[in-house]
Amino acid sequence: CRGCDVTNITWHLRRFMPSKKLLHKYAELAVKIGANVQKGQPLMISANVDTKDFIRVLVEEAYKAGASHVSVRYNDEV
Repeated sequence: CRGCDVTNITWHLRRFMPSKKLLHKYAELAVKIGANVQKGQPLMISANVDTKDFIRVLVEEAYKAGASHVSVRYNDEV
């Protein structure tokens, strides 16, 4: 899906502070619809270090969706 990457999603999250419930729903949507994670599928996430809190929720939702392994590669644009 064009434009459905973690960078775009986390940019929107920086604009407001969602509740934990909303954060989990957003992560679930990104995992199940945006990335279409299937049971047994590995997932690689590349994200800015500033988004670590959301990425932790995203990883949790990926495992709930059945991901076999989730790898996260952080970058810092300092």
